Amino acid sequence: MVRSGKPADVTDTTLATELLLLDRCLEALREAMPGARSLQARIVAQLPDDLHVEKAVGSVLPLVSLFLRDAGVTAASPDIAVGAARRLEFWPVMGRVLIHEMAT
Repeated sequence: MVRSGKPADVTDTTLATELLLLDRCLEALREAMPGARSLQARIVAQLPDDLHVEKAVGSVLPLVSLFLRDAGVTAASPDIAVGAARRLEFWPVMGRVLIHEMAT
């Protein structure tokens, strides 16, 4: 996780920790829904207007996508935005994430 105002810190330790958390979430999801046959994921990110952060995301996103594929999860196209905040609305039953631009 990158926080605004600090340089992008993408280390092996950070990545390993985040991927371990994602792995545990997938494991818990599979335990909660053992009959689920087609897990799907969508990566949605909001970035500050910072070239270093964009480069870090460009490096990490393919790694996370491959991790999901290896875990048997179908990953939809990521939605990465820079700048103004957005509001996310989750509709898990419908398998949807709605993204709304916030008024400035």
